[in-house]
Amino acid sequence: MLVAHETTFLLGAGASVATGLPTAYSLIDELVDNLIKKEWAREEIKRLARNNRTDMRDECDFIRFEMLISWIEDIYRDNYFFEFLENYTHPSALQKSIAEFACEGATILTPNFDDLLELAFIKNRVSPTTIDINHFNGFTGAFNRGDVIKLHGSWKYHRDNNIIRGTRPMHATIDVIIRESPGNMLNESAKRILKQSIDHQILIVVGYSASDALDIVPALHECNPRKVYWINYKNEFPIEYSIDDYLSRFSRGVELSTWEKLLYIWNRKGAETNIIVGRAEDALMSIGIDVLAATHPFDDTSWKRTIKKWANKVRHHDPTGMGLAGLLFAELCLNDLAEEAMKVSIGHRNSNCGWSSAKRLYEIAQNEFFRENADLDFVLKLTQKAKYNARKISDVKTLEYSLLLEGRCYFIKQEWDKAILTFQSSEFKRSSATYKGFCKSWIGRSYLWTRKFKKALRFLPTACNALQKSGDIDGLIDAEFAMGVCKSHLGYLIESKTILKRNDNYCRLHGLLGQRIGALTELSRINSMIGDIVDAANGIGTAMALISSVPYDEPTTTLAACADICILKNHYFDALDKIDEAISSINKFTLSQKAELLAKKAFCQIITSCDYTCTFFDFSALSRKETDYYGHIIIKLVKLKVNEINKTEFDSHLQFSKLHATEKIELAILCSRLLISSYKIRILQKNALNILHTEGIDFWNTELSV
Repeated sequence: MLVAHETTFLLGAGASVATGLPTAYSLIDELVDNLIKKEWAREEIKRLARNNRTDMRDECDFIRFEMLISWIEDIYRDNYFFEFLENYTHPSALQKSIAEFACEGATILTPNFDDLLELAFIKNRVSPTTIDINHFNGFTGAFNRGDVIKLHGSWKYHRDNNIIRGTRPMHATIDVIIRESPGNMLNESAKRILKQSIDHQILIVVGYSASDALDIVPALHECNPRKVYWINYKNEFPIEYSIDDYLSRFSRGVELSTWEKLLYIWNRKGAETNIIVGRAEDALMSIGIDVLAATHPFDDTSWKRTIKKWANKVRHHDPTGMGLAGLLFAELCLNDLAEEAMKVSIGHRNSNCGWSSAKRLYEIAQNEFFRENADLDFVLKLTQKAKYNARKISDVKTLEYSLLLEGRCYFIKQEWDKAILTFQSSEFKRSSATYKGFCKSWIGRSYLWTRKFKKALRFLPTACNALQKSGDIDGLIDAEFAMGVCKSHLGYLIESKTILKRNDNYCRLHGLLGQRIGALTELSRINSMIGDIVDAANGIGTAMALISSVPYDEPTTTLAACADICILKNHYFDALDKIDEAISSINKFTLSQKAELLAKKAFCQIITSCDYTCTFFDFSALSRKETDYYGHIIIKLVKLKVNEINKTEFDSHLQFSKLHATEKIELAILCSRLLISSYKIRILQKNALNILHTEGIDFWNTELSV
């Protein structure tokens, strides 16, 4: 027998279908048919909106309803097609029965936008209260009778017998989820409410597809229900299965769906998980909830007329709808389709229109930028045109984004001065704090690559604060990572370790594997410098494992760090293998690392009495880049060891101002390993010890003692 206060309901869109409301698929199809003119684009978008396709690359590889709404709001500056909800004021028998049971103390959670559950409470003579989980700070650990907890916002809000229309955009638009819920998660307050509503409760799920992979599903993974009834609708008398029976019967040889994975996780946590296949009303009655006599689904097509009328009113923003189509294709990284759609789209000359001529050019440029082998010169030409058009029509937002994209092109091309100048010119007085944070982050990272670490630190802390306040986790991780690297190069090793550990934790929590590889690599370098060789080896081992398990196109830095740790552990043959592997992985973005890698290869060959074979590389090709100096000085060190140069010559090449703190420490260790010394080497070793002693590190005292 169910006890109301021990029960929580999670009701999806399927629970509202009996009232005549369209499903998400029906709504997507109708919006696409009314907004997009080209038949090939319409049909492809409708196909991509299905989350049961056989060609899905992962569980997020489909066009979510919320994704479509996000871009519609961005282009058409309007979501008033939701006005069709005004026509739906009669909750179904199922909703009224659940509301009646909830009056005794059960909790109701729903991602639905409609207010039919609130109206069901009114039918039961209870004053309802709509609670937006993402904007509710008054949670005391329990909810009141009549509370309806909305996970994605609401079209209308009920409170104290009053009904008001929602003023903020629906929560579940992609940009808002990213801004308010960093790392594709609900914000901390929302997660806490969701967890306390479900933990140790009997959870009954009705009409929910678990397609909210950006926010709700990750949070549900962290919940711990005592028992679960997941009702999977089928127009037949209900049959109950355990999760193991269901999977063996229906999912054999097929990859589990999102909701099946969720149930499997809960089951392994100890929850009793049951799947009931059949009609929802009968299923609820089978577990002890009285349900009113079911009414036939109300067949209403008035919502289609509302959408058609709305589409005719806003179509001028994007006359062909191909701008919208291109953005949707780009969201799924279908660059060829995105380019085809955007090129035939018509950009409006008015900046008040969402698909302006400037935005069209910018989006085409951005689509090209994210291709695997992007033509950066072509991207720069497009951004120049986009900037010109944006200034012409006073489209400040597109102008900002075009400048930012232009700066990123120069950054990738390693034209640092142009990149910094572009990022600095892209900030305007009216720019948002988040945008300014991005600009400062890119300026700081550009200075990092030019080894101007103190200048970089003028911008990176400000960028981190701005991005943290706005909740942009991707931008925050990149800025904080750069700040940690700058701190280490300036000799603040312990502070750098703290920052990079936090950065690694962010990446791990939010599933950002590419950034995590970088964080683990730098953290391992720091650990090796401060003498935590075991932690360094474990960290670099984790990074190498991640590289082998996920697509990652820049493994050179991690392989080089792995070689460095092998050298510090006196495993020189292993280091040689890693150096060869790193050299073979070098691409156009990491070519300057070749000098340092070949220099360290020569060092390992000398110390293991192998032939000195690294002179085949023409270092003069890189000699003008200050970032290659460290590799050159290691080569000079090797030449000193084999008597190709004398100590006076070596000392004349060794310039301390061109070495950052960790390079000084590492170079001092290499000198001691080669058993060579000179006047400047002794000064170098003293400098390295001073840096380490300032940080309270004495691991290298014996090896570096002069």
